[in-house]
Amino acid sequence: VTVDAGTSAADLGKLALKLKGVSSGNVVLTTMPLAGFSKEAGQDVDVVDQAKAQQLFQSLINDDAGGAAQASAPTAGATVAPNTVHVKVFNGAGVQGLAARASSDLTKLGFVIDGAPGNRGTGATATVINYNPSQAAQARTLQAAIPGSSLNEDAQLGTDIELVVGSSYNGAGAAATQPSASAPAGAVTGAGTTAATARCTN
Repeated sequence: VTVDAGTSAADLGKLALKLKGVSSGNVVLTTMPLAGFSKEAGQDVDVVDQAKAQQLFQSLINDDAGGAAQASAPTAGATVAPNTVHVKVFNGAGVQGLAARASSDLTKLGFVIDGAPGNRGTGATATVINYNPSQAAQARTLQAAIPGSSLNEDAQLGTDIELVVGSSYNGAGAAATQPSASAPAGAVTGAGTTAATARCTN
């Protein structure tokens, strides 16, 4: 955690005492708005959406929870390149070979399949895409490739999207992407942030 040079241990203790009475109902969770993903010096990095990040920081300064939520929300309808979407595939229907088939279909479209297909229950009809809020654009890209699938936000997930395939699955098709108007298709804009360079803002 990075703090101001004048912040002392006593200041942090006072802050902790002030926060101890805060209930979960009075806490608003938000995420850093991202423009995509890239690599720097061989490391995977999150590319911060600089414009939305500034909007988020200003909302935090103004104690504006609604503004913070809006700033961190992804652009409606935005999709990204399939090769930036990491997916774990599960068979939710109990139909033999269904998850393997979906994995093969998505691989052909350029999606990145992480790990071997697994099983998750039986009897599911609908195909569900579980995703962390920070991966909303990636989730919509996957949804666009699988007709009839539905989205389910899950803040407990990491960067991998979980695809639970139901018996109604009928194949996958190419999902069109919408690159930024100011950048060529496939380009990643913005400054990369790694765990080593990330900073917390108070």
